[in-house]
This record gives sequence, C-alpha cells and structure tokens, in this order.
Amino acid sequence: MTKALKSPVGRFLIESGLQEVVFRLAGVPLFLFGLMYTMGYKTKVSATVLLFLLILITLAAQTGTYELAGGFFKNIALAGILIFFILNDKTLTNKNEGF
Repeated sequence: MTKALKSPVGRFLIESGLQEVVFRLAGVPLFLFGLMYTMGYKTKVSATVLLFLLILITLAAQTGTYELAGGFFKNIALAGILIFFILNDKTLTNKNEGF
C-alpha cells in the first residue's frame, strides 16, 4: 500500500476506493495464467495475459519515484521474458530438434 501511495495511478485507486478491488481481481488471473504458463499450456495466450496484468500492476504500484526503480526494472525484465515467449511460441515435436 505504501508503494501505491507514491504512484499517481495508485493514489487515484486509493482515493476512489478501487485499489482493494483491482488488486484482488488481478490475483485470480495471475494465479490461473501463471499456472498455465508454468505448465506450458497455451503459452502464447497466458504470456499475453500476464504481460497485460504486469503492465497494469507496474503503472498502479511502481511508477512515480526513484525509490521504486528497482521493482520497475524487475518488471521490465519480466516483460522482456514474456514478450520472448509471445513471439516464439514453438513447441518441440521431435526429440532430436534443438533450440
């Protein structure tokens, strides 16, 4: 909650009373699509949804001050990984194939 107070979007969510609802609603898809992504089921779809949620959470909680830059750059790294899997959604069908 203290991170959200330092973010302009987070302050808006707190002042409008929507922060609790938004963060609770984000938890269910994060869990479900994270599980799908980990299991390798519908990787492109799950990575796309996770990237969308990551962008929303980053805007809501980790923008605004330099104190939050560590989490912001961590989220940029996670976004890069998700974009990689969105663009390279290939499954290996032959055991002799390499990466």
